[in-house]
Amino acid sequence: MLLSLILLFLMAFSLGYAVSSLTEQVTIKYKVKSAPGLKVDVEPKNLGDVDLGATKKATLTLVNTGNTPLKVKLDGKYDKEQIEYLKFSKDGFTLEPGEEEKVGVEIKFLEKASPGDGEITIIITGS
Repeated sequence: MLLSLILLFLMAFSLGYAVSSLTEQVTIKYKVKSAPGLKVDVEPKNLGDVDLGATKKATLTLVNTGNTPLKVKLDGKYDKEQIEYLKFSKDGFTLEPGEEEKVGVEIKFLEKASPGDGEITIIITGS
């Protein structure tokens, strides 16, 4: 009896009571953005002999080589026993893709600095 009910159900199902299947597709589009790039140059690279109390200047040239905007922050590390201050003509700015910016750097040496060689490290942070 059970077998005949199952056969009857299968026959009815095959005669037009079948469940139709449905398939849909959805497309999601995206574009991967590259990170901003940074090219840096400084002139002069060597300040040469510096007199006590002198103020020297240099120029940084920054170029955003990427294809997204680049937020730039500048800082410097230097010997505080030789240098009184380090100033940038511009800081906290955004470079658009392909844009170039020149930034002046002013270095004031102490009147009582110790003789010898020194280095200044300029830290350029981009995001």
